[in-house]
Amino acid sequence: MTRAWGEYATAFWSGAAVLVLELLGTRLVAPLYGATIYVWSALITVTLAALAAGYAGGGAWADRPAANLERALRLRVAAAVGVSAVWILLVPAARSPVLALSSRWGVRAGALAGASALLAVPLACLGAVGPLLAKLRAAERPGMGRAMGSVSAVSTVGSVAGALAAGFWLIPRGGIGVLLGGLALSLAALALAWLVSAKAGPRAAAALIAALAAAGLARPRPRPIPGLRAAETSLYGDVLVVDREDWGKRVLYIDGIANTVVDLHTLQSTSDYIRSFELARFLRPRAAKALLVGLGGGALPGRLARFGVSTDVVDIDPAVERAARRWFGFRPTGELHIEDGRRFLSRPGPAYDFIYFDAFNGDQQPFHLFTRESFEETARRLSPDGVLVINLIGYAMGPRAELKRSVTKTLRSVFPNVRLLAANTDLNPAQSYVNMTFLASRGPLDFQADPEKDPEIGRYASRVRANWIEEGAGDGELLTDDRAPVEALGADAFVAIRQRDLGSNLELLTL
Repeated sequence: MTRAWGEYATAFWSGAAVLVLELLGTRLVAPLYGATIYVWSALITVTLAALAAGYAGGGAWADRPAANLERALRLRVAAAVGVSAVWILLVPAARSPVLALSSRWGVRAGALAGASALLAVPLACLGAVGPLLAKLRAAERPGMGRAMGSVSAVSTVGSVAGALAAGFWLIPRGGIGVLLGGLALSLAALALAWLVSAKAGPRAAAALIAALAAAGLARPRPRPIPGLRAAETSLYGDVLVVDREDWGKRVLYIDGIANTVVDLHTLQSTSDYIRSFELARFLRPRAAKALLVGLGGGALPGRLARFGVSTDVVDIDPAVERAARRWFGFRPTGELHIEDGRRFLSRPGPAYDFIYFDAFNGDQQPFHLFTRESFEETARRLSPDGVLVINLIGYAMGPRAELKRSVTKTLRSVFPNVRLLAANTDLNPAQSYVNMTFLASRGPLDFQADPEKDPEIGRYASRVRANWIEEGAGDGELLTDDRAPVEALGADAFVAIRQRDLGSNLELLTL
């Protein structure tokens, strides 16, 4: 490390490590807290606060006098990078107990506290590297402004590279534990190089190696999740298939939220909202073609096939499609498209008698599907009296029903006829969040066939007869591509879901 390239390489790699850590941070906490705006805000807050502390501390440390300032600066760089490496290597061991402790403060405060405890120290250390390198560059080649600018520029380029590599390649292809270990070891190698360049002697190198070895020994073996059948980290979240013997169910989890629940032995859906989707079929008994946006476990196409309806499917996540085929018995009855649902709907294509929206990524409901522009594009893909059917989780009644009111208003801006069913048979829509099934059409929404003639659907229809919620045009916010705060409007429901599941979701934490 005697030339400028070594200093710039360190600036580049420390900048890359910051963004890799920030993105890995979301995957560290997602099984417990999700990947919502709260989690991203927590990670960004922790990152910026830690970097600010690191910049301030690193600047003060760089200005501390020393008999041999250049050597002292090299040792300080080695110390900052080395501490970061050791801490990162300890994160897998600390993850479960830290998140278990932080869960006591709820979803919002818990995500912030957990991210802070796991990542603030290594991020602050990496932040301190920049001022130390700038001071070193200025000492070797006078000109503090130029030194600071060049180090900052190279570090920022490294951050760009780290963000691209982590988001598009590393995280989707590697386990979090492997990635954290690789990042820690690369930083450790960098710290050792700086110790050598400072002629620190074997004791300093031995101390760093011993600390790394101790941290490595503390790393837990991956704990088996009871009943785990499959696990995959995709670009869009952690996809797990778990057999819950205590429930008699097989569950598809996406970022810790139960997306699909089926009977463990028959693989038939046990979710009420799937019955509400089937109930909608009696509005148009002659329907022959449907589109499902959001595959999940893939129960609906098979259910609709009983009535002679073929179903095209579009889903953005190939990991979900693989899980549906392998573990939930999904078999396409129409065409399958792996792409964004809004993009698919915006293109010319066949008209559908039904279009079903059932798109969730953990606890995120894709906002761009619920805007007026999206509904207009959807209407163009429906037959003249076709029906749009939407599954949305939230509050259907009361002051917390802002999302319901906004979606109702937006639907009514496109479709003259809109109805809403609180689809759950075991939840009171006046008191609890529910699966809300919206029906929207340019044609009438009266039943044209009697659902009571189907034994299974008839029983369901009789149980939810009082759950039809009739309201006016909707006094909520009109959702548009310019402004669609779907996640914020529905946050109360998913915070409640996360709060309910914090204890049981701790067992989903695995590396």
